[in-house]
Amino acid sequence: MKFYENYCTNVIMPLFTTGSANEVMVSFDEDDKLLMWNWHDESELPNWFNMGYTRKAYYNWYICRTNEGYFLVTVSWVTGGVPLNPSCQKVDIKRVAEGSD
Repeated sequence: MKFYENYCTNVIMPLFTTGSANEVMVSFDEDDKLLMWNWHDESELPNWFNMGYTRKAYYNWYICRTNEGYFLVTVSWVTGGVPLNPSCQKVDIKRVAEGSD
C-alpha cells in the first residue's frame, strides 16, 4: 500500500497496489482490524539516554467524500488530529474470511 499524498490536508488516500516504491506496511491485529505501526510516539519528546522503541498501533481510518478530479467516497487515512475534511467518518476496517457473514 502507498499513500496518495496531498500536503494541504491531513486526509490522505491509500492506494492498495504492489510492486511500486515507497510502500507503507500495514497489518491486521488480533481482532482482524487493519492498522499501521509506528515505532515511537511523536507526541512525546525522545529520551536520549534510552532510545528503546515500542511499537504502537494506529487506526486512523475514515470514510470521506473526496475530490480527486471527480467526486468519490473513499477509504482515507487521517495523519493526525481532527480530519480537515468535514465529511469524514471514523471507521474500523476489518478482515473478513471468505464465506463468513
